[in-house]
Amino acid sequence: MAAFGSCRLLLFLAALILTLGSVCDAQPNLVRKARALLRGNRLAQSVGVNGIVRLFKEVNRGRRCNMRLCFALDGSGSISPVQFKVQQDLVKLLASVAREGGATFSAVQYGLSNTAISTPTGNAPKFRRAVDDSIFQRAPRTFIGSGLGFCISNLKTEPRGRGRRILLLGDGRSNFFTLALPLVLSTLNDIQISAVGIGFPRNSRTLLDITGSRSRLCAVNRYSDIRRIVFKLVRGLCMPVNTRT
Repeated sequence: MAAFGSCRLLLFLAALILTLGSVCDAQPNLVRKARALLRGNRLAQSVGVNGIVRLFKEVNRGRRCNMRLCFALDGSGSISPVQFKVQQDLVKLLASVAREGGATFSAVQYGLSNTAISTPTGNAPKFRRAVDDSIFQRAPRTFIGSGLGFCISNLKTEPRGRGRRILLLGDGRSNFFTLALPLVLSTLNDIQISAVGIGFPRNSRTLLDITGSRSRLCAVNRYSDIRRIVFKLVRGLCMPVNTRT
């Protein structure tokens, strides 16, 4: 019996050593990935390596971001090139973190018309390059419904069974063909929309109509404030999809 107990103890210790070894191996890998995201991305730099590693670990736990995402970036003339770059940095960071949890993603720039950025992919480096290569259109009008329609179409081509979510970015202004927005929203089915409203009142009727819930609307006064909501955005995007309320 004593020998049997010793064997069990040895097996337990061996398993513990292997587990600790795996954790130690994973940490440098996550750090390397986090550092890679800092290059040319001021938003990621403001979150820092430790902050990004924390996000990686959160979404890694149970692959809790195993869903399909589509990002809609505001390419209208109501924002500046610097503000568009902040959107690009945010989308690259969110997609890279979400990929650690199993997500795939696509993206579009909306304005008067759509400019496709990326078709659905799980290749985070390729997606980041596509976002970087997106040229700011500075469109004279803002047609939010068109950008949402692009994302809905993209997400509906994906097999069902995983969560499907859109993240809408911009100042919340929609000044072209606004009557089309309710028609676009009626085609959502199980697709959920979250939004980041920059410099736009949190109680905006348009943004509330789009998201269907205040809990899916993040509002900041300035683009420089987006760094404060990165953790909230990741946790919101990677939560199980609920019905619109």
